[in-house]
Amino acid sequence: ERERDRERRRERDKDRRRERDKDRKKDRDRDRDRHRGERRDERRDERHATRDTDASATPRLPSARALFAFENEQIQFDEGDTITEVECLEGDWWLGTCNGRRGHFAKGYAELIAAADAVADMHRG
Repeated sequence: ERERDRERRRERDKDRRRERDKDRKKDRDRDRDRHRGERRDERRDERHATRDTDASATPRLPSARALFAFENEQIQFDEGDTITEVECLEGDWWLGTCNGRRGHFAKGYAELIAAADAVADMHRG
C-alpha cells in the first residue's frame, strides 16, 4: 500500500510538472506573439510615415489657396501659394503650412480648395 501511495504521488508530481511546463510554453508563445505584433505594428507605422511624407500623397488635412500675400512671425505666403494642412480654428483664424513654416493666419487671406486641386498645385510648383 505504501508503494501504491508513492507511485500515485510520483504520477501526480509528473502531471503537475507537465501542466507547469504547458503553462510556461503558453506564456512564452503569448509573449513571442505579442512581440511579433508590436514589430508588425512598428513596421506598419513606418510604412505609413513614409507614405505620409511622400510628395505625391494626397494631404489628409484640407489645403487652401492664398488670395492675398500674408506675413507674420510664424508664416509667410504670397498670393496664389498653396497652404497645406489647414486647420480651421475658432474665430477668424486658420492654422496651416506654407514654404516649410507652420503658423496662424487670418482666414480671409485664403480659400479652401479640393484635395485634387491641392495636389495639382504642388506638382506645378
